Amino acid sequence: MQLKLSVSEISEQLINLSDGRVIIVEGLNDKAALVDHGIASSIITLNSPIYCIAESAAEFGKPVVILTDLD
Repeated sequence: MQLKLSVSEISEQLINLSDGRVIIVEGLNDKAALVDHGIASSIITLNSPIYCIAESAAEFGKPVVILTDLD
């Protein structure tokens, strides 16, 4: 079974998923894209060593969502 979703449906799901969570993305363009789609959650970019990112995410005291393709 193939599931097809529109961009607006995916955006809505991401907004619901991000509520009360910290989101980790690769860069500023990824962060800007999420904000453009209405996601106003706490967003962290991968611009530091991974241990610094983990510490930053832990400071929020919320679940974390990682949205990256690590290219």
